[in-house]
Amino acid sequence: FFATAFGWTALAFAWATIVAVVLVTPRWGQLDLTWILAAATLCVFTFCSALWAGSAGTAVNQGQRAVVYATAVAGIWLRP
Repeated sequence: FFATAFGWTALAFAWATIVAVVLVTPRWGQLDLTWILAAATLCVFTFCSALWAGSAGTAVNQGQRAVVYATAVAGIWLRP
C-alpha cells in the first residue's frame, strides 16, 4: 500500500472520464445521474468525516479512495 496510490488512480480515472466526455457526448439518464450523484455524495461525506474522526489522516485516505470510486462510476456510465 502506497499512500499516494489512490490519488494517482483518481487522477487517471478523472483524466479518462474528462477525455471521454469531450470526445463522446454523454447521454445520461435519470439512473445514471443518480449513480454519479450518489458516488459524489459518498466522496464528500467521507472527506467531511475528517472533522469528527479520531484520525483525520485515515479519513483523508478513505476520501481519496472514494474519489477513485466516484470517477470510476462516472467513467463507466460514459460507455456507448
